[in-house]
Amino acid sequence: MSIPQNWYTKKQSIYLIGLSLLLLSGWGCNKNDDPLRGLDLPDNVAFTHLPIEFSGIQLMEPIGGIRTIPNDHGGFILKNPFVFPATIPIYAMSDGFITNIRKGQQLFPSHDMVSPEIRGKPYDDFALHIRVTKTGEIIYGHIPALSDLVLSQAGTINLSTENRVKIEIKEGDILGYAGPHPAFDIGMYDSMNKNHFTNRSRYSEQYMSAVSFTDYMPQELKQQVWTITPRTIEPKGGTVSVDVDGTLAGNWFAPGDTKMSDWSKQLVIARHHIYADKVTISDASPLNDGAGSLNKDIDALVYWVRGNKLVPENITPTSGLVKVEVAPWWELLRDPNAKAKGTIAIEMTSDHTLRYEYFENKTDVQVTGFTSEVRNFER
Repeated sequence: MSIPQNWYTKKQSIYLIGLSLLLLSGWGCNKNDDPLRGLDLPDNVAFTHLPIEFSGIQLMEPIGGIRTIPNDHGGFILKNPFVFPATIPIYAMSDGFITNIRKGQQLFPSHDMVSPEIRGKPYDDFALHIRVTKTGEIIYGHIPALSDLVLSQAGTINLSTENRVKIEIKEGDILGYAGPHPAFDIGMYDSMNKNHFTNRSRYSEQYMSAVSFTDYMPQELKQQVWTITPRTIEPKGGTVSVDVDGTLAGNWFAPGDTKMSDWSKQLVIARHHIYADKVTISDASPLNDGAGSLNKDIDALVYWVRGNKLVPENITPTSGLVKVEVAPWWELLRDPNAKAKGTIAIEMTSDHTLRYEYFENKTDVQVTGFTSEVRNFER
């Protein structure tokens, strides 16, 4: 299935703006307050109800989107977004308990697909933390309007990452409404799942437990979702675990105590989360660090390797200097023969360290080694 060009020739910030809040909000609870207290939760769960009517979904985006370190949530892109008011029902995929309601700053549609009469019109941005098992929580993000079921039991909802509640829900209940926002985010976190990372100290417990919500769907429902999922390799729901120890593949950080929210200090070399045959190199240095939303006016430098002439899993410290010609990924998506915009030089200096430099408007032949602009990264 091909993705509409008007989604992927634009900056990804519209879809990814909730990344930092998901990463930094933890489980949505106070450390001294057990969110399981008094909740009758099962050991396992099956998501037997789609959160949006299938007829209204354009595509399902897997987890692992690369801009900074792989995105810990995926979700659905709507067929007919940017409509007011929010009227598309958002359903509970299983029984559970809403334990936290996040309310972010209002958003404003500015995409060129938005009709003039609603461009710049504000809408709310809610997220629901839903406990579904003793070890698992699902987060629904980018909900422009909450349902009466939720509002009637939520009390006052402040502009905050924490509005603690205890609202029992049943599979198929309407929890809110979509429409103004182009995408509906879904993050699944199960402490029974342990993602692999070369240096686990870099990551939060929540991030290490991130898994695709599709893993909890029965096979019949999965097959329906796969028809609107461009990813063709397993796991089709995506993954955040891209490190291959001792090789170039995976997440890299500027030396020192680099945190997950230090976006500008991150480098990722991995397979694209949708077009998984394409090697993606993301230099996030242009981004602003911090606990807010990603800056939507600037973007990470996300490249594909021209001709796909790189197998990061095969590059080790013995490989020496590696040079690849690259172009912005959306340009090579539109035209595989698009002209290279520069060359990236990389050399692993040990199993856990590398040197990296981008040479704008130079071919691989013109690059003979690193300059004073070289940057160092480590696991």
